[in-house]
Amino acid sequence: MEITLRRDLKTPYYSQIATQIRARIITNDLTDGAVLPSERQMASRLNVHRNTVIRAYKELQDAGLIEPKQGMGYVVTLPEAKQENLGRGKVNWAQMLKDEYIDAERTFDELFSQSFSEDIISFAAGMPEQGVYSPGDLTRALESAMEQGKRGQYYFSPYQGSMELRKDICAFLRERGIKANPSEIQIFFELNQAMDFLTALLLRPGDTVITEEPVSPDIYRTFDMAGVKQISVPMDRNGMFCDNLDSIIEKYNPKLIQVSSSFHDPTGSILSFERRKKLIEISKEYRIPIIEDDAASLLDYGGLGNPPIKALDRAGNVIYIYSFELTFIPGLNVTFVLAPKEITQALGYLVSLRLMKLEAIPQKVLETFLKDGTYFRAVEHMRRDYAAKRDLMHSMIESAQIEGFHARKPDGGVYLWCHIPDGISIEKLSQLAIARGVSFIPGNVFYRSGKQEDSYIRLNYSSPSEEEISKGMEILTETICELMYK
Repeated sequence: MEITLRRDLKTPYYSQIATQIRARIITNDLTDGAVLPSERQMASRLNVHRNTVIRAYKELQDAGLIEPKQGMGYVVTLPEAKQENLGRGKVNWAQMLKDEYIDAERTFDELFSQSFSEDIISFAAGMPEQGVYSPGDLTRALESAMEQGKRGQYYFSPYQGSMELRKDICAFLRERGIKANPSEIQIFFELNQAMDFLTALLLRPGDTVITEEPVSPDIYRTFDMAGVKQISVPMDRNGMFCDNLDSIIEKYNPKLIQVSSSFHDPTGSILSFERRKKLIEISKEYRIPIIEDDAASLLDYGGLGNPPIKALDRAGNVIYIYSFELTFIPGLNVTFVLAPKEITQALGYLVSLRLMKLEAIPQKVLETFLKDGTYFRAVEHMRRDYAAKRDLMHSMIESAQIEGFHARKPDGGVYLWCHIPDGISIEKLSQLAIARGVSFIPGNVFYRSGKQEDSYIRLNYSSPSEEEISKGMEILTETICELMYK
């Protein structure tokens, strides 16, 4: 029996094995009474762990397709008549799904979703704190939007986004050292939406890109789903290592470099000024574009003031993405892409094909807040509050005085990249913490392999209150101690 494992898929091996055996049973290649290879034989053939085969056979057994028989092993238990009728009537949705969507990594999404549960203190979310913008602020902005709208225009906007907002964004960018024209700006609502559209526009299956590692699942899953190969470059507290990029580019001929330049998710690192200049030099030398994610740059508590990579770009090689996700009203997000005009024109056309409209209300609210200064006052408030929360969370880690439990205090952003004592199972820690009312994001989800940095977790301090941070960190610390001395 021939079983082929795809090593390039995120689909677990046990699922691939079960799926292929199931297909052979359904098509009569394996008839009722047929004996499957033993668990050890199958594991040896496929060069996988025996537990992988055990799990695959268990899945088939639960489906009623095989059963264990003493002295024989596992045998097919589906009579021919049932095989011929199997699947009639009900659509086999699992079989219709593309391989890359089957059993896709859900840890990140599930833990993020738990952020909205009242029973959970969430260190998993990456959201702004609630209450910074008052109900009065929002009411005033909505009234202004509706008063300005004619014939329902406050419900819709052009495919490229509101012209007035794009002008305001140009003024916003000038303060960051970036010259821009409204025609070079495309409005979106999330970072991953912007990345999805740029990927569709610029990359083809089989193309290669350079990314940092660790990297947000929103980034690497977008590339994975598009069939794009990724070369991961490690990083330190000064951001992506750039010294060996020349040799990587010459070897792999990548189509672009993707980088998070300020207060990186999840590490909180900031790309140094020297490395920003190095990336610009590399981009010019190899004529390779850079996609810069700069979403957290305004949440700077140390006054580092590094200019965006885009501010150093004189050749027009940098595509700049800024999301207001961490600094705007939760649920009313706006993201924009700044790129050469030919790119934004193509993006606008792609938006017109994929979306019926761009929502105007979030744009109008942001437009009002940028014009009257509400947004900038809110960011100042967030800087003060987030810095205090960061200090509180970091101090509780230090005061716990647990060997191997530590985190570097970042100069900005919303995350602590926290090391957990060696020997502790992150999966078990997560399960126990959630049962006790605390959630976090395991570090391995920020690696495409899912196997590295299993001694790190990501903790968010922007969304929970100081009281929640105190209570949640006490629970987390107690749980770590319990697992250490078990």
